[in-house]
Amino acid sequence: MIESGLRNASLEAEIRAIPPAARPAYSVRSQAIIEKEAKEVIELLSKDEAAWVAYLNHPDHKVNQLTPASPTDPVDVKVAIHFKAEKIRFPPYVERALTLTTQMRLLRASNAVVEYRWNHGYYPASLKEVAPAEIITDRVTGKPFRYRMVGSDFELIASGSNQTGDIKLGWSRLVGPLVSPPPAGPGSQLLAVRPRVER
Repeated sequence: MIESGLRNASLEAEIRAIPPAARPAYSVRSQAIIEKEAKEVIELLSKDEAAWVAYLNHPDHKVNQLTPASPTDPVDVKVAIHFKAEKIRFPPYVERALTLTTQMRLLRASNAVVEYRWNHGYYPASLKEVAPAEIITDRVTGKPFRYRMVGSDFELIASGSNQTGDIKLGWSRLVGPLVSPPPAGPGSQLLAVRPRVER
């Protein structure tokens, strides 16, 4: 079985209790489930974030919904029970990919906002003023990332999945000795900023 980190003593005892004659079938069927799910996720990750969210939001991927292929076959029943008990599933990998990829897109868009502020001395009224659509578009909704001011700072928000919720990245002014000297030219009175990533 895959090491999931969630195995408990009673489950270990059940696995050891599988009759030796049934272990090859148990192993083959378990491996088939793992390989099927892995193949689906690998193919999914070659698509864009909208497909990842559809996968994560599908009811079957909230919890493992495995059912025995043959309800009357003791080996099939035990395979299904063990996979449910160990919560072996691949959605967490998709969830992590969605979060990290989206945060990188938000960072790219926020860099454009910061550059705009350096050049103009003030924040843009909307993201459409700072970068082309490919940089500011939320791949899940097909619309620009949500952009809002938070005091003297700003925040960008992307739609995630039901599991992740909104994915955010904010920028805050640095204060104290870490403040960088402003460059000469437009916006030279502005302070440096740093990212504040949130989930």
